[in-house]
Amino acid sequence: MVFLSAPRGGPSYIQNPVFDLRTMITLDGFRVFRTAQIISHDICDFVPRNTDRNQLMELADGKHVEIEENMLDERVITITAYFGGLVRHVNLYMPD
Repeated sequence: MVFLSAPRGGPSYIQNPVFDLRTMITLDGFRVFRTAQIISHDICDFVPRNTDRNQLMELADGKHVEIEENMLDERVITITAYFGGLVRHVNLYMPD
């Protein structure tokens, strides 16, 4: 598996309403992700809480992505996105 945690450029990133994986890190986050896929399709991407979730789904290329919100004191502080074999496939049963 590959664990990604791109540099965010200091605390100012959180002042933007949406963190763009393509433009707001030194290297294009999509390019880094695709390069990591050469090593493994099981990827864990640790990103800011304001990351565009549509971009995370786009990285999955039509496959599953599990998006986990990491919380502290009842507020989201970061997101961890799981790809490949790291995605838990859970069948939820809702009784009547």
